[in-house]
Amino acid sequence: MEIKKFIIKGKITGRLKMKLKKLSHILYLISPILLYFVSTVIAKVTPNTPIPSNAILIYNSKEYICSSYYAGAPYYNAADLCENDWPVAWPDISQYITAAHRAQGFIDILLTIDMTFKVITSTTVTPTVNIRVDSDNRGNYDLMANADGGLYDNIDPDTKGYSEESMITPSTMKTGEYITLRFAVPPEINYYYKVFLGQKNIDPYQSSTSYSDFYQVKIYTLPLSIGPYACPDIKVARRYLSEYDSTARAFKIPELYRYVTVNKPVTFDASRSVDTSGATITKYEWDFNNDGIYDAEGISPTYIYKVIGTYTVILRVTNSDGQISISNGSNRSSVSSAPLPLTVIVVFAPAEDKLYQNGPNPFIPSKNSKTIINYDIITNEHVTLNIYTVSGELVRRLIDEPKSAGLWSVEWDGNNDAGENVASGIYIYHIKAGSFNDTKKMAVVR
Repeated sequence: MEIKKFIIKGKITGRLKMKLKKLSHILYLISPILLYFVSTVIAKVTPNTPIPSNAILIYNSKEYICSSYYAGAPYYNAADLCENDWPVAWPDISQYITAAHRAQGFIDILLTIDMTFKVITSTTVTPTVNIRVDSDNRGNYDLMANADGGLYDNIDPDTKGYSEESMITPSTMKTGEYITLRFAVPPEINYYYKVFLGQKNIDPYQSSTSYSDFYQVKIYTLPLSIGPYACPDIKVARRYLSEYDSTARAFKIPELYRYVTVNKPVTFDASRSVDTSGATITKYEWDFNNDGIYDAEGISPTYIYKVIGTYTVILRVTNSDGQISISNGSNRSSVSSAPLPLTVIVVFAPAEDKLYQNGPNPFIPSKNSKTIINYDIITNEHVTLNIYTVSGELVRRLIDEPKSAGLWSVEWDGNNDAGENVASGIYIYHIKAGSFNDTKKMAVVR
């Protein structure tokens, strides 16, 4: 072997060291090329065209315009204005989110960039744009939504990547082309649903043959089909896998998971299923472990998981016209438009009784419709959980009933027992479950 020439009794000679040094230098020089190649190869989304005629325009960015003189090299002014701005910075699109979107668990957004020339008449220039991946860095390269103060992610894995230089598409996009982004939608929206498409994610390509004097970002959505939409959930709200991040003062991205306790009855809930055709949902069928066998019927059946693990729950609903909806959809917009399933994580009963800090805290009712209090109990107990003023006056009875051992959540809307808004200030919440007692404080800001 040639390498043996450079190795004497286990020692590396100077000639081999020089060759290794040269190899490392070559790798250093070509690493940007390799990064670009990998970025292109992992891109999974092919732009579509044309924009469907029934698409609903839900947002226009401002117009990024410059004179024809400054549009091309070496200035690219309009392109720079678009790239360095925040073209889709939290517009509220809640008016376009229907009960069917909330039932299916997502909304699809069609992203396109209008680069039609305003003054330039050249036939040799074709303006294009790069769409960079959703890096989930909670920064300039992130694609996400904010629903009533909780962060909800772009959930399509085909549009995600680790390198901020990676592209969603294998090539640049032209005017009239679009890609689809799928955003998670909560089952309830009280105030707003705002989207953010990053600062650097929309990156006009700049070259002697690709520039424009005009750029405008547009997002559309498509009307949903008429009929039933299955929405599986758990009757008594248990916590999401991701909880409140007090540092960021926002909810972490909620996964479509629910925790339940092994060997304890779980009551499921199909009440958020809807029908947009005017027909009535007449049948609810549940497959609690995605084995293709429907285990129960009804709007709120009970089931006991006897083995810890992760289970996919499928709900099939049928309306009075015989139309069927099955919650066996996918996070990937290219795979399915069906409602998303429910994922249940079965865990052992908690090891200790515990009361958690509420979230969000401070609780600002004008921004968040509710604050959530999580608690664990290790045995079946009668539970009371109340809100008090700092002087000890009772404000709101949240819980006063028997509860089985497990992980629980309760919501507070900022009202007292009479349904009146409480004033800004510090409040105390106290739990009693058997011999377990605990108290924590929260702030309400009006």
